[in-house]
Amino acid sequence: MSDMRNEVPQNAATPDEAPAGQEQGGDVNATGPAAVRAAFRRQARACADLGSPFTARLLGDLAETLAAGDPVSDALLLWPGRPVHDALPLRIAGGLHALARDGRRPALSAIWAGGAGDPAAAARAAFADETEFLLPWLSSPPQTNEPGRSAILLGGALIAAQRVNMPFELLEIGASAGLNLNFDRYDCDFGAGRRRPETPPPGAPRLTCPWEGAAEALPPLSAPLSILSRAGCDIAPMDP
Repeated sequence: MSDMRNEVPQNAATPDEAPAGQEQGGDVNATGPAAVRAAFRRQARACADLGSPFTARLLGDLAETLAAGDPVSDALLLWPGRPVHDALPLRIAGGLHALARDGRRPALSAIWAGGAGDPAAAARAAFADETEFLLPWLSSPPQTNEPGRSAILLGGALIAAQRVNMPFELLEIGASAGLNLNFDRYDCDFGAGRRRPETPPPGAPRLTCPWEGAAEALPPLSAPLSILSRAGCDIAPMDP
């Protein structure tokens, strides 16, 4: 992959070019500016379907309002690869989230925290002013191991714990900040039953994962679960 922090390939399409058939986003291997906009729309729909309305609004609006003229917008519109395959919309969404957490742009941070305002407009302003911060986020794909998957891991671990009655050593490849290495520390509601940690950490999230199998096959939610150690690895750690 090209280093988008430095340049846009000379053979890339111009932002105003829109190859036929790409605008609908049907071809996940499509390239070019129209394919970039289609990828943003596609990801916006996925975010809406998966319960992330803020990101859905952000990416949907950016799909319509991205304009050439600053290094970040140019890097997005002139993306040399396949924007769907490369998860380009999520790369810039991750960069903007990091910028919001950084706090250097209070207005943007306030919007990301749930305040009033137009997230796409704030993002476009950041594209012009925060080039050095945002461009590196386009250089690698995001990790999306959200903790919602921990409900499935917890169910399997409880079944195993009941059968073997031994402590666990948790090892994860691609640990993504260790979110899923802490599955026993979440409050998990399976609908037909609920498992709460004995000593929940402050702010522990509640995960909802409705059980759709037979009632008698529900994991043993009261089974004792002992975690001896936790360790994960990451090919590109944020804080090595």
